[in-house]
Amino acid sequence: MEPTLDTYKLSCELFGHSLDVRAVAAGSVTPEGQIILSGSRDKSTKLWKPIGNEYIESLTLKDHKNFISYIYFHTAEQWICTASNDATICIYKQDGFLPLLTLKGHESTVCALSEGLKPRSLISGSWDKTARVWTIGETGEATTVSLKGHEAAVWAVATLKT
Repeated sequence: MEPTLDTYKLSCELFGHSLDVRAVAAGSVTPEGQIILSGSRDKSTKLWKPIGNEYIESLTLKDHKNFISYIYFHTAEQWICTASNDATICIYKQDGFLPLLTLKGHESTVCALSEGLKPRSLISGSWDKTARVWTIGETGEATTVSLKGHEAAVWAVATLKT
């Protein structure tokens, strides 16, 4: 049976950002349910934990200097990755939610993120007409390769497993 509009219903609303929400992602699954991440023009990322049939704001991350444009939950590494109009990517390790590192290299808004093919890697797309492949070392150092040649912003990135 195909889903219809009648199949879906609003289950809850999340209030907490002071400006419009620009990005939403599903986070890790806990015994209570799946975490939700939201990013806003207010420069913050919020983590929402399920409690019964509701979600409560459990953490606010404020490490970007401009609006949040994309959020990606890197399942293999358990990283929360946030992209911003400030041209940076912040990576947080889920077990403490402290910034693991801030990736710098794009010249404009980072608007897309995806898991890379190799362990501890990430791919980003930007308004600067480039995509980047990032590799994060065990000690937190980052290396990047810029993929140039696009004639417009790179709005989406993905990897194909072989």
